[in-house]
Amino acid sequence: MVETKRLGDFYDAARFLNDGFRFHTLMLQKTTLRVKRYVAKTIPAFFEKSRMLLMSDPQTIGTRIRTLREQSRLDQAVLAEAVGTARTHLTNIERGRAKPGRDLLLAIARYFNVSVDWLANGVGERCLVEPMTPKESLLLQAFRELPEHEADLHLQLIMTRTSPKRDS
Repeated sequence: MVETKRLGDFYDAARFLNDGFRFHTLMLQKTTLRVKRYVAKTIPAFFEKSRMLLMSDPQTIGTRIRTLREQSRLDQAVLAEAVGTARTHLTNIERGRAKPGRDLLLAIARYFNVSVDWLANGVGERCLVEPMTPKESLLLQAFRELPEHEADLHLQLIMTRTSPKRDS
C-alpha cells in the first residue's frame, strides 16, 4: 500500500510538472506571438522611415526638383501646371516614387534654366550658359568658317585683348 501511495504521489508530481510545463509552453507561445506581432508592426515602419531618409538624399532627381521648386517659392500645383503634368505625379517624383519622363525632364530643366544632366544625374554645371546674343552667334559662326591658322591668330588676338594685363 505504501508503494502504491508513493507511486500515486509520483504520478501527481509528474502531472503537476507536466501541467506546469504546458503552462510555460503556452505562455512562451503567447509571448512569441506578441513579439512576432510587434516585429511585424515595427520593422516595416522602421524600413519605411529609413527609405524616406534615403529619399531625402540630395543625389535624387526628386530632391533636386523639390529644392529648385522651394527656392523659387512655388507650390507643386503651380509648377505642375507650368510644366504640363499632374500635381500628384510631381509629388510622386519629388518623393522618389516615380521618375519623370524625357519630355517632363526637359520641361522642368527649361523652366528652371538648369542643365538636363544636372537635373537627371546631379553631374555637370547646374545652370545653363546664358543664351548667346546675335553678335556672339555671328562671331562664333564666322570663327568656325575661318581657316585653322587664321582662327588661331584671331583667338590669340582676342585672348590678349581680354586677358588682364600682367606686370612684366
